[in-house]
Amino acid sequence: MTDNMATKNGMDKDNENAQRKKHGDERGMKYGKELTVAVELMGEDKVTTMELLRSIKDVCGEVVGCRVKGERKYEITMRDGKGKERLMDGFMIKDTKIMARDMTTNELIVSFMNLPVYIEDSAILDKLNSWGVAAVSDIRRRVWPGTEIVDGTRYCKVKFTDTVQSLPYSTKFETLEGGEYFRVIHNKQVRVCRLCIQPGHIVKDCPEFKCFKCGQQGHYARECTGRKEREVCGGCQMRANECNCGEVLDVEESQEMFGEEGVSQREEEEDGEDVVKSGEEERGRGEKLERKTDDIGSSMDSEIRRG
Repeated sequence: MTDNMATKNGMDKDNENAQRKKHGDERGMKYGKELTVAVELMGEDKVTTMELLRSIKDVCGEVVGCRVKGERKYEITMRDGKGKERLMDGFMIKDTKIMARDMTTNELIVSFMNLPVYIEDSAILDKLNSWGVAAVSDIRRRVWPGTEIVDGTRYCKVKFTDTVQSLPYSTKFETLEGGEYFRVIHNKQVRVCRLCIQPGHIVKDCPEFKCFKCGQQGHYARECTGRKEREVCGGCQMRANECNCGEVLDVEESQEMFGEEGVSQREEEEDGEDVVKSGEEERGRGEKLERKTDDIGSSMDSEIRRG
């Protein structure tokens, strides 16, 4: 038994020396965050961690780090960029998809769900530009499985910025039946104000949103109970509280000049629902959508990479 242990220890040392000779001393190993991806197993098959690591090595290349993030979720660090790119292409273990997502890039797959097929791609690009982000891939159309019939959903890779890290949960497009709201989905999505595209508040609380009547923040003009301040100066056309000329028009004249250009009541209601929704029904729907978001984004990311 002692001889067997000695033999085993000797083999371990030989293997260790061979690895060091091949790859260099461990102190020179690079554990770069730019080589790290989030991996998720999508399927019902039981796949152990060691089976996953062996498969990644066989298909993609050497793995230098593996951290368990949760059930069927891992943080994998590859030895080089080529291996990372191969891993991000995705592969199968039995009937389970191995999906990888870059954790360092500001580029994410954004999906516009169930749009009318006749809406031009330019309308989507204009929408993205209005939010302060830009598409960095072609816009693709999802099709029904086994056919070339499109199902309405469009998706593309979008580059986010330091100031815009999430997009609204829904947005409005003009259809044959008038304006309709459609879901917008991407990874790491949080609720944002549609006006400034920032998280943490709704439109009514946005610093950029002010009542047209009183100039104060926090309510729509139709809800205003404060003093009207829409009088304007007849000389410089500034609001009365912003001008020293004193030639103020009466309220009727100023209303014609500064007619409210706000959205309709229904659109405002949609806007409010879009940013912050409450109640048990919405919480349940939100949880379900969030569970689907990463799956949709990851699968579409792989399609774009293969295309």
